[in-house]
Amino acid sequence: MGIEKDIENIILTGGPIRTDRLVGKLMEKNPNKRGYSKKTLYRKISRIKEAGRISEVPPEEYSSYNITDADGRAHYLTIPIAEDRKKHIDKVISDIPKGNVIDEYLSFLELLLYKGYYALSPSQVDTIGTALDRTMQDENGGDIVFMALQILHEVIIDKDTPPLDSMKLCERLRGVQDNFRDVPKHRPNVRYANQLLGYFNDYAVIEQLAIDAPKSTDDEILKNEYTYPEMIGVFEQYRSELYEIEKSFVKNGDIKSAKLIHRIREIALEGKPPIEDNPFWADAI
Repeated sequence: MGIEKDIENIILTGGPIRTDRLVGKLMEKNPNKRGYSKKTLYRKISRIKEAGRISEVPPEEYSSYNITDADGRAHYLTIPIAEDRKKHIDKVISDIPKGNVIDEYLSFLELLLYKGYYALSPSQVDTIGTALDRTMQDENGGDIVFMALQILHEVIIDKDTPPLDSMKLCERLRGVQDNFRDVPKHRPNVRYANQLLGYFNDYAVIEQLAIDAPKSTDDEILKNEYTYPEMIGVFEQYRSELYEIEKSFVKNGDIKSAKLIHRIREIALEGKPPIEDNPFWADAI
């Protein structure tokens, strides 16, 4: 790939980017490579701008791209195809609140098609969150929720774009847990909801774990579901509550569930591997 194509590809896949950050990314990806010096890259970018293949985002449009940079000297670069794509994505998202199942379903299929190739604003994240209100009683409800959760995970966790109303989103995510926790086919919905709730350090993750542990038929799968990086913080925040949950299981004779929760906490705490045969765990107390 040539330098100019490399420049355009970074903008196309990552959205508008500051000129200095673009140069830094290019140098990082191509260390000591001919043509990728800072001076040469700035000259290339200037040449592509003059040719109209890339342009600067006007400051009045920053909010639509979720750009919050207060540095008035910063310049954000975009390209025509990205501009056209943004208009298309904006139109697709506008179909979601219409309440029509077909419009909503097709909107998410389109968003998944371009997943990773656009940036959303916090208000658009809120709009996508409304789809989480779908239940098993709705036509394609489980599938619509699953698609919405994939988009939310990518935008919120991977791109660090929070919603405007995080409290409302967490309420909806707790609703996903309630609606789908007893439907094995839609377990991925619960898994995604847990990850997002973990990102927000919501106690619902702990409550769901306490429900899942006694029902687990494959402890390895459950451990994997609860040890994503974004979930580590919630286990530390609610360490006292988890301690009490473990005690409750032990006192009720459910040593297996107590062990499972303890192992999940071991993995989460500083990334330590689980202690499969902890000699301090009694088989019966």
